[in-house]
Amino acid sequence: MKKPFLLFVLLFIGLKAFTQTGSGDKTTYYEKLDRIVTDSNGEKRLNHILNQEFSRIINSNTSGMIGNYIGISTKDNTLSFAYSQINKGGILQFKASGGITDGISSFISDSKLNTGVGLGVNYSWISGQKDIEIDYDNIAQLQKKYTELELGREMFLTFSDSEREKKLEQSLSNKIAGINNLKARVDTLEKRFSTLGGPNPVLSINLKLNNIHSLQKSIILSEINILQEKISKSSQLVEERLSGLRNERNGNEKDNELIELQFKIDSLKAIQLPMRLQDSLDLKKKKLKGIELEINQNSVTLANLEQSKQALKKAELELDIFKIEKTYYDSAYEDNEVYEKYLSAKRELLEKFAKTRARSISLSWFTLGGNIENESFKRFDVSRQLTDQIFSDQDLIPSLNFSFTKYKNQVDKTESDNKRSISYLNIGAKILYGNNLKSLKQLAIETSDSIAINKSVVNSIKAYEGDFRDNILNAQLTADYYRFLGKDNNVGLHLRGQLDTQPGLEVVSLRSGVVFGVKSEKDQQSLMNIEVFVGLNDIFKQGEEDSLFSRNIIGIQTTIPFKFKIDK
Repeated sequence: MKKPFLLFVLLFIGLKAFTQTGSGDKTTYYEKLDRIVTDSNGEKRLNHILNQEFSRIINSNTSGMIGNYIGISTKDNTLSFAYSQINKGGILQFKASGGITDGISSFISDSKLNTGVGLGVNYSWISGQKDIEIDYDNIAQLQKKYTELELGREMFLTFSDSEREKKLEQSLSNKIAGINNLKARVDTLEKRFSTLGGPNPVLSINLKLNNIHSLQKSIILSEINILQEKISKSSQLVEERLSGLRNERNGNEKDNELIELQFKIDSLKAIQLPMRLQDSLDLKKKKLKGIELEINQNSVTLANLEQSKQALKKAELELDIFKIEKTYYDSAYEDNEVYEKYLSAKRELLEKFAKTRARSISLSWFTLGGNIENESFKRFDVSRQLTDQIFSDQDLIPSLNFSFTKYKNQVDKTESDNKRSISYLNIGAKILYGNNLKSLKQLAIETSDSIAINKSVVNSIKAYEGDFRDNILNAQLTADYYRFLGKDNNVGLHLRGQLDTQPGLEVVSLRSGVVFGVKSEKDQQSLMNIEVFVGLNDIFKQGEEDSLFSRNIIGIQTTIPFKFKIDK
């Protein structure tokens, strides 16, 4: 139980070391999102969207992968870590791995690493145009809300305590004055309404104002009558003038465009006066409606009384609410509650921005890198003394790798339900200055020690037998293709081909697997990518029958992706 436990301890350490935006540091997380939203040139927003994409496709044993992750593979017997840093020129990735030649549960033995440890660095650069379609309308709306929130906060902080108190007191005074005016109106209406059945009824709330309105209405009506008479007379004159112009045009022997143009100009001049008079009439009628509305509002009617009572109730309710808000703001500034409210709204907005994804993306990139690995193993040599036939050995193996990657995530225009077409293609090559360990036969050697009568302890050791040679130039060619399926593209098909070459030996292996993404409900990024695969290794039987190139293998590999670090 200790060995698996130690493995998961290492995974936990790697998780804490490589996670830059984990939930443990919420302030840093929101500060980074804050910088993305306010980014003026859009570079951080682009990097954020790339991060949203690559967390879904990370697989630790595929060359050219971009991202931060911890990976475990039962087939390749590796535990690997990777950390990527995005900049303007490209993506720099640091990698560390541990080969687990005796199985994942045997990663540590006797408090020492019994497998090799590798360190590497990769550099990837985008090839050609970044074909990325982003819904900037949604981003713009979020930025608008963000700006409004920040301006509201800034305005709140602009005023000093005394100025803020003064503004609140002024608002309170205005609301109280409005209520007093409404109360006076209601009282007057009730008094006037009680006189309607008497010998001297009062029909207006404000008698002086009613006299002014009546006089204004009489004047406006007189002006309207005068304008209507003028329009009637001018219309007759216009008809006579137009008739004369038509006769003059028809009687002219010259029939050309100039005469017709002059006729139109004179006709327009003739109708200008009636048009100006009509505009004046429309303005007077509009003003008359306004006066009649004021007269109606000043009239003693049951409708005005009920309307005023309702307005008074509403104003009194608004005053009560304002008093509560005033009390809150008086104490909130001292208790920092206003800031907490602002911060909560801001974080909610930033969480929405964090879920922004590209509508369509098509990228190609090249990756160049190097790695150095300390490979530790045991050998068996029957020609040595019995006690020394099994011995430990190691080899320092440098390597160079180069790969090309093509990633597409686009809406399939042939589908009516906007289903997405997601694919990932990688072709890679690696040159290693290593050894012929993979071509040697691996033995399971058992030893037994008697501890009592009819009792013994049996130990099993795996060791390589054969002519071991180092300083051998090896090469590896790989091709990986991922195709994501399903309604939500949460299941992928992975096909892989691999050719390993060294002097006198060429080994071809094929593999197919199904990838499942376990997504976070919070931001819909992958928490873990799990692949179940079936492989056919050394399909032409170039290695030993019981060597590492066993013909069939079923395994699982798991990758835990992390978000890209965002520069300050």
